[in-house]
Order: sequence, then structure tokens, then C-alpha cells
Amino acid sequence: MPPARLRHAPLDQLVERCATAGPHAPVAFLVGSGASIPAPALLPSAAAIVGATASAFAPAPRDAADRLAIARETRRLGHWGLPEIYYETLMDVVGQDVVEVWSVLDLWRRDARLARFGLGPSAVHRALALVAARSGMPLATTNFDLLLEEAARELGLSPDVIKLHGSVDEPETIRTTLRTITVTDDAALGRLASRFRDPRATVCLIGYSGRDLDLFPHICNWGLRDAWWLDLAFDDKHAIHRWPQGFRAVRADASAWADAVLARLSAPPPPPRAPLDVAAARTTYAELLTERTRAVAQRLLAPDDPRRRLVHALALYGTGSNREAARNLRLLREDRAQLERLPAWLQARALLLGAQLAHEFARYADSAQDARAARAATRGRGRRHPPTTVAARLHELEAERVARLPRLPVGGAAQLRSPAQWLLTIRFALGALTPLRHRWLRRAVFGGHTAQLDGSEIRATFEYVEHLVRLGAIVQGALETLLRRRLLRLLLPWWRWVDARSRVAGYAAGVANAAKYRERIEAPQRSPLGAGHLFAMFPSHTGGSLAHRDAGERLLLQAQHAAEPRRSELRREAFAAFWSARAEARRAGDPSLVLKAMVGMALARDDVRFPAAEVDALLAEIQSPAYSRARDALVALLVR
Repeated sequence: MPPARLRHAPLDQLVERCATAGPHAPVAFLVGSGASIPAPALLPSAAAIVGATASAFAPAPRDAADRLAIARETRRLGHWGLPEIYYETLMDVVGQDVVEVWSVLDLWRRDARLARFGLGPSAVHRALALVAARSGMPLATTNFDLLLEEAARELGLSPDVIKLHGSVDEPETIRTTLRTITVTDDAALGRLASRFRDPRATVCLIGYSGRDLDLFPHICNWGLRDAWWLDLAFDDKHAIHRWPQGFRAVRADASAWADAVLARLSAPPPPPRAPLDVAAARTTYAELLTERTRAVAQRLLAPDDPRRRLVHALALYGTGSNREAARNLRLLREDRAQLERLPAWLQARALLLGAQLAHEFARYADSAQDARAARAATRGRGRRHPPTTVAARLHELEAERVARLPRLPVGGAAQLRSPAQWLLTIRFALGALTPLRHRWLRRAVFGGHTAQLDGSEIRATFEYVEHLVRLGAIVQGALETLLRRRLLRLLLPWWRWVDARSRVAGYAAGVANAAKYRERIEAPQRSPLGAGHLFAMFPSHTGGSLAHRDAGERLLLQAQHAAEPRRSELRREAFAAFWSARAEARRAGDPSLVLKAMVGMALARDDVRFPAAEVDALLAEIQSPAYSRARDALVALLVR
């Protein structure tokens, strides 16, 4: 879809607000990593750190072709630039020591090879510290680095910084996984809310992308009176497009803003530093980043450790690179000697990854078979591993449910067409009782005690919360088909409860799915808490496809109640959204998502046609009687 229309504002207006800030007219800032990348800070970007870490932990190549593929895959992991998904996978398998990688953000202070370049806070950090002090406001940041604190000290000010995602000088506080940024820090959020909701305050976001679950949706629900967003490029993935009416967009370089503010305030000059050779400093920092990540990787995993291949495959799956993940998993499973070197629970994890990939490729019978094999891998003395057993069992139930659907799954009532389907649905519902048998799962889901859980227990918790989502979807589909739609409102408490459970567990996809089903019952709110924004958070082709499809479905629904010419305009926008959904689904290699996007395109435009061979090829990939029995209807809709 094309980017939303923004409310643009000139840079000089924002400069005026900041230059005249004071207790009577304070400016409250939220600072992202974009403020720390330009010179003279020159900190590596998140994409650079993920890329270096992925390269350091990459598996040993088997041959020249594998070497080229691994290099291409590690570049892909770095390209997405959202570290939370990659590090969540890495920490699950390797452990929390991986967080040492982020100490690279503090090397400008501690490493002699960088000290000679005179790196340090930039004009942006100095302007932020000065305006915040004049406003009597703390600085809020999602960054781990200490550049804002250093800038305040250089100006003779006492640093007052709210570190929303942790700090590099306290590694235990760093929140660098998708799970940790899904769980809201209520104390920090409350402190930020009190400043942002001050009726006198101007709110300004700088160097911040808005791609988080624990912060941006809340900001948009605070009813900000005067909010500005400074960025050089508001591209189509920027979060401002999720709620453009909430912010004034200032398209400018943050350095230009900082220079203008510092000049207006007659700020003292920065302390003398060595002349900065930007190119040499960047090269040195990149070398140190590679050196640091390799040192951490070599300490945690031997070069020939099979966990490297498993981590690589899991990370690719987490970012929606399903075909690449399947390639690495196939190589791992073909090498029996390597596979058997893994502990039993990690062998089961590899099998469960195979089940998840088969599900993504719509091979549901294969998915159920791999899930059963994962359960079997943890049976026997010395091999028992309850978290993996729980995760595999829940996934097996879902794969069997989808594989046996009697018709295309457009609603949960598809479960209720035969006694066999009744029995399978009852078995699925009984799976929701799983926590009663496992104390750690009860504590994680209902008590929020997740800090003591290891990676496998967290994964099992996610599978359980997803099971709750699917159970609610079955009930909602049945109500939509068999009963009056107004009764669907009875499910709203369920989805609020699932959303709360998802946030307690740190399961981001559960938050997004709960929002999606809520939106089907009630009108979307004016804030970007909708499923489209939440799915767009995931830097993967699958997440992108779901976000575009969600937008297309919403536009089609609006078109049903609109008059011409607005109806035609909405249908054109819906078609564009479904077209993007199909493109993303193709990249993910998910035939069922491709087919559903094509259905949306056909519903949005009456004249759309697709080659019969393309539709037949997609149906042939999907192992589900629901799709095969719906073949004639799909062909009539798409090929006619």
C-alpha cells in the first residue's frame, strides 16, 4: 500500500519550540538509535551488529555452494535490522551470555584503538541534553549506549535519562529479545507517560522508528496534544504511517536540527577532540565489532558445534526466510552424526522446527508427523524434556486439526461438520488444560514468572498461548457461521484475556493475533494498536504478508459500506494491499498465504485473472482436503 499522507511541518518551527523551551513550555524527547549512528558517535547500527553476530555464529560450510548460501543468508539476517528476533533465537539455544556482544556500544570509551579518533556525543546528543535540562524533563531513550549521559556531563548537567530497554553498563537490564520488548516495563512507561501527557509539553521523537510493542502503541493511546517526529526519511515501513494524524512530520537531518538549536541557545563548545577521520573510524569500529562477536561465539560454541547450524536455521525461520531455514535444517538432519551430537531436547527442537516449516509450506500431514517425532525424541530415561514435549504436542494437535478440515477454513464452523471433526475439536479444547500438569507453565502464563524460565520453557509457553488463540478462533468462526454475529461481542473478554496472557509471556505474535480477532468483532480504534501495525513489527515476509492482507481485508470491509466514488477508491487500495501480501507470501514460500492473497485480489477487482497452471501448482503444494475440496470454487473465482 502507498504510504499514508503525513502532516508535514518545517524544521524551523521545531527549532523554535526547542530553543524557547522551559518549565512553562517543556519539550519531552524520545530518542532512538538513529541519533547515535552519525559522526562523531559512529556507533554501529542494529543491522550491523546482527549481521556481525550472525556471521560469527554461522555454521561451518560443508562445501563451496554451502559457503555462498551461508554468506547470503547472514546478509539477509543483518538486512532486516531488528535484533530482537535474532537474539531471542540465539539466547534460547546458547544462553544469556550472548548479551556480551552489545558491549561493543561502549568501546568508544574503553578501547584505545577507537579513543584516538575522538569519538563521543554528537551535536544531537548535546542539543537533546540541553533542551531537556531547560525543560526540567528527563530524556527517554530506547538506546543502550551512554552518549546522552556523557553529553549532559560535558555540558555540566546532571544526567537524567530513562533507559526504556536497558543500559550497556548494566548488561542484565538489556532488553534485546522480542519477548522482553513485548513485556511492558510499567514503572518506566508510567514515568514517560506522566511527561508526555503534560498538557504544556511538546513531544518530539528523534531517531526512533516506532517498531516496538511495549512503547509506540501506548504513546499513540495517550492522546498527545502536540507531537512532532523528526526523521530524514519517512519510508513506507516507518511507524508514523500507522497513525499519521497523531504527529507532525519534520523531514530533516537531526544534525541540522541540533546545530540550529545549539546556535540559538549559544551553547558552550564541545570539549576539544582529535580530528575525526570518519572513514578510518568506521573501519576500525567494524573490525572491533567483528573481533568482539567472534570472540563471544568461539567461547560459547566450537566451530564444528551442530548448534551453529540449528541456531542459523531457527534465526532464518524467525525472520520469515522459510526456504533458507528449510535448506539448513535439511543439511543438519541429513548428517546423522552431527544431529546425534545434539542433546535430546535440541534434537527434538530441530524436529519441531521441521514441523513448523512444514506447516508454513501448508504440508500439514508432514507437520503432524514431525511433531510426533519431536515428542518421541524426548521419551525414555535421560531424554525426558517436558517443555519440548508440551510444545510438540500442541503443534501436533494444530497440524492434525488443519490437515483434516473438511472445507476451506474460512471459519471455525468448518470444525463442526462431522463426528470426527467434533472429536478433534474437543481434543484441541482439552489441550488448553495443559498448564494444570506443569507448574512452570502455570507460573509463566498466569503468574508472569518468566525470568527464571529457560529458552525451551519460553518456547513451550508461546506454543500454549498460540493454542489459546486458535481455540478462540474456532469458537469465533463457529459463532460467525452458525449464530448471530452480535453474539461475537461475548468473545471480547476472551481476546482481552489472551492479549494479557500474551504480554505476560512476552509472546508478540499472540498480541498481534488477539488484536486481529478483536478487530473482526469491534471497529478498530483510532490508535495503531491494530493487527496491521503489530504484524508489521515482525521483520519477516510472513509478517509482512499478514500485515498487508489485514489492511486489504479492512479496506474491503469499508468498501461494502461506502458510496461511489469512495467505494472504487477503497477497492483499488485493497487490491494493492493484497498484491503486496502475495509478493511477501511468495518470498516466504507459503502457498496457502499466496492463495489467500490471490482470493483477496479477486474480491477487490472483478476483472482480475490468474493462470490456471499457477492456481493448480499452489493447490498441489497444500496437503489439506479443505483446499482440494474447494478446488472448483477457487478455480472459478481466480481463473474464470
